[in-house]
Amino acid sequence: MAFSGPTMGGKYDYIANLSQGSEAAFRQKIKEQFGVVAHKAVIAADVWVLKVSDPEKIKTIINTSGHASRGVDGSGEWKEENATMANLAGALEGMYLFAPVIDRTGLPGKYDFSLSWDCLDKSKRIPMITDELKQVGIELVSSREPIEMLVVEKTR
Repeated sequence: MAFSGPTMGGKYDYIANLSQGSEAAFRQKIKEQFGVVAHKAVIAADVWVLKVSDPEKIKTIINTSGHASRGVDGSGEWKEENATMANLAGALEGMYLFAPVIDRTGLPGKYDFSLSWDCLDKSKRIPMITDELKQVGIELVSSREPIEMLVVEKTR
């Protein structure tokens, strides 16, 4: 999401249970209550791109058991079995890098990830994540690219 001004703080709940038109009702309620509207747009943004750096190393993390589990802790450890590269991109984007992550590995299938780093020290977080990924044959590259975003703008 991209905001044209200061963001609204706090957390909000909304239940959409109309038989039809829930999205339109939601948009109207947000406009009335917060004075904002949203639309999708393609914007150049700083992103991270996942790429294959060593196909042989990736073979070591292919899930062959079909067993699935997931674990996250606040100290900077993320473990997931039977996960796709999209799952990895989503975890990095939403929990650790806080920036869009694009999967350009082209890898289908499921993998077992076990990554850890000092999550509390932001200056070391990205190099540590990059290093952990490199050990399993994945490269994390900084880039600036046009991506679709939800743009939120004030109406009043």
